[in-house]
Parts: sequence; structure tokens; C-alpha cells
Amino acid sequence: MKATKTLLLCLLFLFTLSACRSARQQAQEMIRESQELRDEGEIQEAKELLLEASKVAPNYPETYLELGILYDEYLKDAQGAKPYYERFLALSSNEEMRGKVASWLKEAEEGISLPLRQVEEMPPEARELLEQRTAQYEELRRQLVNRYEGELAKLREEVAASKETKEESAKEDKTAANGLDLKADAETPQISVADLQREKENAEKAAAEKLAAEKKAEADRLAAEKKAEAERLAAEKKAEADRLAAEKKAEEERLAALAKEKAEAERLKKEKQERDEKIDALVQTMVREGTLSERGTVISVSSLPKGPGEAKDLELELTEEEKETSTNTVAALPASPKEGAASSESKEQTAEKTPRYHVVEQGDNLGNISRKYYGEFRRWKDIAEANKDILPDPNKLKIGMKLVIPE
Repeated sequence: MKATKTLLLCLLFLFTLSACRSARQQAQEMIRESQELRDEGEIQEAKELLLEASKVAPNYPETYLELGILYDEYLKDAQGAKPYYERFLALSSNEEMRGKVASWLKEAEEGISLPLRQVEEMPPEARELLEQRTAQYEELRRQLVNRYEGELAKLREEVAASKETKEESAKEDKTAANGLDLKADAETPQISVADLQREKENAEKAAAEKLAAEKKAEADRLAAEKKAEAERLAAEKKAEADRLAAEKKAEEERLAALAKEKAEAERLKKEKQERDEKIDALVQTMVREGTLSERGTVISVSSLPKGPGEAKDLELELTEEEKETSTNTVAALPASPKEGAASSESKEQTAEKTPRYHVVEQGDNLGNISRKYYGEFRRWKDIAEANKDILPDPNKLKIGMKLVIPE
């Protein structure tokens, strides 16, 4: 018995759930039909269909949302939309949509309709253009109404005058026809009031149709101008975006080229420094090993022998200018210890009597001069100290300056 009751309850629940789903599906179908009617301009029929859907599925929130939008946007009745917005908020669990509807409800309470909100949310340029077009349309409508009201008044006057004329003519004909037989009197043409009224209605209808046609033509023209303006603004915006993208790409390419040039300059500088260090190391090795025979001998770097020790591992790949610089450096080095020992005393006496000088040329600096006379760069400080009276700043050499080269 207990199992039977449980089964009946389950069946009842499933039947209720199926009925609810069927009612909701029916309401959804009615909502879609109401939207089609609304888009076709059948606002009243769409409202009645939505009210019927609210009766079919009283707890379906989308029906009340559609009713609120219909009252707010299409019927321009913000107050009428309030109860439907409130009903939607009470039934819906969609938080995102609830936030929007809550803001619409607040604006409806303040008397702000949905079309007005849409205008206020438009960009300033579009809103200004809409206001200009609306003012132009209102001015044109006013001119057309004034013009056709004047024509209608003129037509009314002409119809009234025609009526009076015809009535007078009828009276005259009737007076002239006195004494004639009934057949002649019956054949006299008469203008009835119904005919005059019909002519008046036809004239008013023609004027109204003409006004409606001109109004529609003006509305179409304004819509075409609005569309053309929107397309122009979009094209200008796209052109500006393309220009900025091209400038950005060109700037990126320029920066990449500068970075590449900088990296290449750093690499050449490093290679030159490594070559200079190799030259100094080779020369110092040859001096220590006694492979230089006498002072003043000119030796080509490309023909320098590779001696034992550190010198044998040096591989020099130099330009002609570097070879010439290295040759001059080697030529200016002191003689080897074996050959120079005997003549050191006489050379010191000669140096004491005749000091050495160097005349500054284009491209000279104290490091190059030190390398030329001493075979190494670090003796530039001795040259700077010996010439501090005429050279306060070691970095400011002048072409033609005569420098003392101390021993």
C-alpha cells in the first residue's frame, strides 16, 4: 500500500513537471510571435498576446520582461512598464539581466523612457547629428502642414463657392422652368450636397496622400544621409587606425635597425680591442724572447715569426692600416736586452742631451703616442705629466702641438 502511494506521488510530480514545461514552451512560442508582431508595427496585438502568455505560464519571467520593454519602448509608457519590471525581478534568477532591469525600473520611476535612455547613451557626435536631423524634419513637417493646410482651406472655400453658385444656378433654373412640364423640370441638372461632400473628401484625401508621400520621401532622404555619414565616420576611423599602425611598424623597424647598428658597432669595437691586445702581447713576447735585433728595424706584422710560449698561440687577422700601425710600433720599440746592453750608456747620454719631441697630427691621442714610443699604452700618463704646463686636459690635444716624450 505504501509503495503504491509513493508511485502515485511520483507520477503526479512527473505529470506536474511535464505540464509546467509544456506551459513554458507555449509561453516562449507566444513571446516569439509577439516579437514578430511588434516588429511589423502591430503593437496592440503583440501586447494582447504577451498578456495571454502571462496567463498560460504565470511564473515565467521572460513574459513580464517583454511586456515591460513593450510598454517602455514602443508604447512610451514608462509608468505602465513598472509592474512588469517588478514582476520580472521577483521571478528571475539571472543576475546580469536583473541588474539591467533594476536600472530600467529606477529610470521608469523617474519618468525616463527607454528611447530617451538610448539617445542619452549615444556618442556626442551622433546625438548632435540626430538633434540636427530632428530639427530639420520638424521644420519641414511644419512647412508642409502650413502649406497644405492653406491649400485645404482654399479647396474648402472653392467647394463652398461652387456649392453656392450651383445652388443659385439651380434656383434660377427652377424659376425659369416654372410653367414648363414636369419632364423638363426633371431633366434640369441638380448638384446634391452628397456630391459636394464627396468632392471635398476626395480633395482632402488627395492632399493628405501627397503630404504623406512627401513626408516619407524626406524621411528616406534623412535616413540615407545618416547612413552615409556613419559610413564616412567609420572609413575615417579605419584610415586613422591604419595610419597609426603603419607609423608604429615603421618606428619599430627603425628601432630594430638602430639596435642592429649598435650591436654591430659594439662587435667591431670588441674585435679591434682584441686585435690590439693580441698585437701588444705578441710584441712583448718577441721583446722578451729577443727576436727583435735592433732599434729602428722595420718588421711587417704579417711576417712576424711565432715564437714559443704565448706567441705561438696568437692568430692575427689584421687590416693593412692595423699592420702599418703595428709595424711603426715595433720599429719604435727598444732593442733586445742582448744587443742593447752595450750601447745603453751612450744612448742615455744622447737622450739627456737631446730630448725627444712629438708633433701632434690628425687622429693622435696620448695612448697612440705612448704605444708609438714605448710599445705600450699605459705610459700615456708619463707623457701627460711631462707636458702638463701646455696640456692641462690630456683629452684635448691640438694638431701641431709639440709634446715632450720623456724617457
